[in-house]
Amino acid sequence: ALISGLAVGNMSQESADTLSGGGAILQTEITNLQEQIDGLIQEKRQSQLELNEAETAVKQLQTQLDQTAHDKQQLEKEISNLKKSQEPTSEAEAALKEISSQLNQTKLEKQRLEKQLLNLRQLLDNQSQEQANTDATSVKELQIRLNEAEMDKQYLEDQVTSMNATMSDTVQKLEIKKAELAKTQDELLAEKNLNEKLLGQATLTQKSLQQLQADKTLLAELKSETPTERSKLKDYWGSIRPLAAKVDQALGAKVDDITVNINGYMDWTESAPSKDAKPEAWGLWLLNPTREAAYYLKAVDDFLYESYSIIMRDIDAAKDSQ
Repeated sequence: ALISGLAVGNMSQESADTLSGGGAILQTEITNLQEQIDGLIQEKRQSQLELNEAETAVKQLQTQLDQTAHDKQQLEKEISNLKKSQEPTSEAEAALKEISSQLNQTKLEKQRLEKQLLNLRQLLDNQSQEQANTDATSVKELQIRLNEAEMDKQYLEDQVTSMNATMSDTVQKLEIKKAELAKTQDELLAEKNLNEKLLGQATLTQKSLQQLQADKTLLAELKSETPTERSKLKDYWGSIRPLAAKVDQALGAKVDDITVNINGYMDWTESAPSKDAKPEAWGLWLLNPTREAAYYLKAVDDFLYESYSIIMRDIDAAKDSQ
């Protein structure tokens, strides 16, 4: 069984090889046939092209034959016409006489025209003489008019020359006036700038004087003795309020910080020890003011410091404006 299986396997392998070889041969044959078919198709195409060229050549020959037949017919017509033109001699003689008659008439017409030409020349000579006389008269008139035009031209040229001279002199004077005007404008501008500067300085000086006057009034009031009574102290700071606001609005607001604490301050001052109290009592009282009294004292110090600073600023500004 093993041998039979091997034999069958060998036969199967041989058959496969045989079929494989046969397939390769068949493929080669198919390829050859395809090449032959392609060659036949190419030959058919070439033959078709040659057939088309032949048909075109036939058509061209037919056209040439038709043209030759047409030319033949034309030639036959010309030969027929030539035969008909050979008429008898008598007709030629008659035609010759007719031509001679026309020639004589032409000569007569020539003579008539020559006579008319001669008359026209004579008439032209006469007219030329008259025209020459007329032209001479016209030339004289034109010469007179030309002389008059030359005189007018000279007069106008003299006028133009005079006007040019006048215009040049006027332009020169205008240039001088223009320079003088420019100088005057510069002087006026400089004077205007100086006046504006002086006016600005005067304005600053006036404002500085007004400010210094307000400062002076406030200082005079601050130098006065501060009241110790409650009502008089309120009146005192009430009178300082507008003076301070006139110096600077911020000072007016600082006076408000003072007046709001006057009652607390007065309450603290009224609680002071008696004159017979010991120094230790006075020390404790001075070192321990109430909150309202402390606010009052600080507001007064701030107001005085700011007032003196602003017054010094105004004094420096007044110096710089001079």
